Amino acid sequence: MTETAIRVLSEEVINKIAAGEVVERPASVVKELIENSLDAKARRIEIEIKDGGQKLIEVTDDGFGMSPQDAVLAFTRHATSKITTDEDLASLLTLGFRGEALASIAAVSRVTLTTRKEEAELGTRVQVDGGTVRSIEPVGNPRGTIVQVKNIFFNVPARRKFLKSQQGEMAQISDVVGHFMLGYPEISFRFTRGNSPVAVTTGSGNLIDAIVAVYGPDTARNLLPLKCPSGLSNSGISVSGFISPPNAARKVSRFMSTLLNRRFVKSKLIGQAISKALSSFFPKGGYPVLILDLRIPGDMIDVNVHPQKTEVRFKDEHWIFGILYEIIQTSLSGLRLLP
Repeated sequence: MTETAIRVLSEEVINKIAAGEVVERPASVVKELIENSLDAKARRIEIEIKDGGQKLIEVTDDGFGMSPQDAVLAFTRHATSKITTDEDLASLLTLGFRGEALASIAAVSRVTLTTRKEEAELGTRVQVDGGTVRSIEPVGNPRGTIVQVKNIFFNVPARRKFLKSQQGEMAQISDVVGHFMLGYPEISFRFTRGNSPVAVTTGSGNLIDAIVAVYGPDTARNLLPLKCPSGLSNSGISVSGFISPPNAARKVSRFMSTLLNRRFVKSKLIGQAISKALSSFFPKGGYPVLILDLRIPGDMIDVNVHPQKTEVRFKDEHWIFGILYEIIQTSLSGLRLLP
């Protein structure tokens, strides 16, 4: 019998490959952990970062917490409480749903999860190193969940060497946290680096308060509210947010946040619609501060496109393009194009 060249990969290699789709860098970990906290109905979320996330990422919330059984099961690939059937994908109300995040993060780092449900006398602490469960023990802790991620990519040195500097990775993390602060102004966020505050929101529910925390009062003071077209009144779609005028143009586009059902997305369609509308008011290479919060029924979009869930597809792309174009044009109407 001839020897085959094709072999079934080991579970360890499979997990590392899968982790690469979800965990690109420390910012990916921060995104997944905050999404889990929001899905757990947390009202307070704290994010602590050390060494650009390479040494420590810690996310603490006051959400529902988990039972001892669920705390262990959460590290199993494709184990999730968010969906049960394929029909659920058409009407997702949660940020996470694939059941990949914790398993992928734990496959390439050292993770400690501490959690307690409100009705439980004791919580549970689970320690996982490189995908292997090292310990499970009862502990006393407040309701909610704390996830500590240490030494990311310690067992995948080829991935670790492609990380940017600590400052570069911190900038990526700051963008991610900022998007959540803008998308969830009713949630109290505390973002720290080495226990020193970076940005803090009160959870007032006022978007302007969140903008002040992320971009500062001077930027917030000059913003214009986005104007929602009257034709959307009975469509199930709503748009809100703010945009800066042409005389406050930035040289980079990183201050433009497009939120779809409160999830930050990178959509070619959305980007093209906004760029075309902005070209009438902003010179080439000039960008506004933009917070665009688009709410759309779940059955009109597909978020199950990429493991990081930042890419989406629309059922009626032409209509969405027109709506976004009209919003920007109407909101900036009367303002002149800068030379």
